[in-house]
Amino acid sequence: MDNQLKTLFKKRFLKGIGKQLISANPVKGVEISTANAGLYKKKKRDDLTLFYFKDGATLASAYTTSKVCAECIHWNKKISKEQKIKALFVNTKNANALTGTQGFNSLKKIANFLDVTKKIKKNEILFSSTGVIGEKFPIDKIKIHLPNLINNLKPSNSVNWIRSAKAIMTTDTIGKLSQSTYKIQNKNSYM
Repeated sequence: MDNQLKTLFKKRFLKGIGKQLISANPVKGVEISTANAGLYKKKKRDDLTLFYFKDGATLASAYTTSKVCAECIHWNKKISKEQKIKALFVNTKNANALTGTQGFNSLKKIANFLDVTKKIKKNEILFSSTGVIGEKFPIDKIKIHLPNLINNLKPSNSVNWIRSAKAIMTTDTIGKLSQSTYKIQNKNSYM
């Protein structure tokens, strides 16, 4: 992206959408937390996000049909679509792809921690990883910060939505959010 276009995008984002997000409504029953596990060597930024759905969230999913995919996809495919989800754990900097048993077992460790500390069953947790493919999953750096993620969960608001958008960025230069509301007019109608 050339510099003029980048400058225009930043101006429009910061002056337009950014202001609208300040007044964005919280989502009832959603708590969010971010943490810096030091996954980026040269950047001091949050790289972990935990979304907690107090009453559970309905799962809708579409996955790749490729046999080569990230370990979080292998994990998530085992979750029943009839199951309510209580947590979504997201890390950046490492895609947890082509990591094999080490990557999958790392997700088990995170799930075990959430089960013990927050009473979230393993089949109620979704994972998402974004970043570099083929690097060992940095579970040692991540597990140190799991207590902070649990302790710092706060009801959703504009500030922690923006923090979570920034924490899941990889090559993006600006965190992106979108908000939409709808009202179901007839209890028998679906979107």
